[in-house]
Amino acid sequence: MGALGASNEPYLNKPARFPALSKENAVRAGQDKQKLDLLVDVLGGISKEQAIVMLKKSLQILIEVGEKNNDKYKIDSTNDSSLLKTKNMLSDLLSEKHGGETLAILIGTLLKIYSNSHELGYKVEVHKVNQSGASSKEIGDIDVYDGSVLVFSVEAKDKPFTLQDVEHSLKKSLSAGLDKSIFVYGNSINISEDLHSSVKGLAEKHDNLLAFSSFNEFSTFMLLLSNKSSVLDLPRILLETAKESLASDSTVTYLKQFIKDTLETDN
Repeated sequence: MGALGASNEPYLNKPARFPALSKENAVRAGQDKQKLDLLVDVLGGISKEQAIVMLKKSLQILIEVGEKNNDKYKIDSTNDSSLLKTKNMLSDLLSEKHGGETLAILIGTLLKIYSNSHELGYKVEVHKVNQSGASSKEIGDIDVYDGSVLVFSVEAKDKPFTLQDVEHSLKKSLSAGLDKSIFVYGNSINISEDLHSSVKGLAEKHDNLLAFSSFNEFSTFMLLLSNKSSVLDLPRILLETAKESLASDSTVTYLKQFIKDTLETDN
């Protein structure tokens, strides 16, 4: 998907709205317009036979890129650590935020492990960071479905935030027909007693069951509610979630190396 573009709704972008490649297609002036004109000039001068050869080569390149990307997300490690060591490892992972990607991926991973533990069959969607709401289908940073039914959504914040940010998240859940919501913030974020009190009042105001917690608190409860056999699969699920969320290469490399190094040390 990343090789062809990472749009949440690819068929709504402008290039896909035009039935044919033409210099009359709408495009930004400047370099974009120059590139369009060049593309039309180059492709307009080739024969049908040349086009077929070029198409085959393009598909071959895409297949090679796809295979290379798949290898990037493979990991042989399993998590034999105790639940306490696992919780500490996940908390340590947050030492590098990667623009908030680390937190969102860790939350999604724990939700998948919980679902697997109880055979719930939940579909956990971790959206690309800072693009929550980019699609009409997205509610929070992480949306959890039971079939086609939205069960709950999670807002993940690993940077300073305000009461208004919490209320905005809560209202998105309400607009989706949910009377419950989850807000998880990074361990390095300091929350004042006033904010805690205000958040409680906010939930009561909107009659919404709101779980407002640090990642440490969230991960503790999720691991307590999960079975050991599901936690063993954490490394694979972590990288699977990174792939599905279109995490950056630097984030994937960091997660993979950190997990491998930590588990090798523990063993």
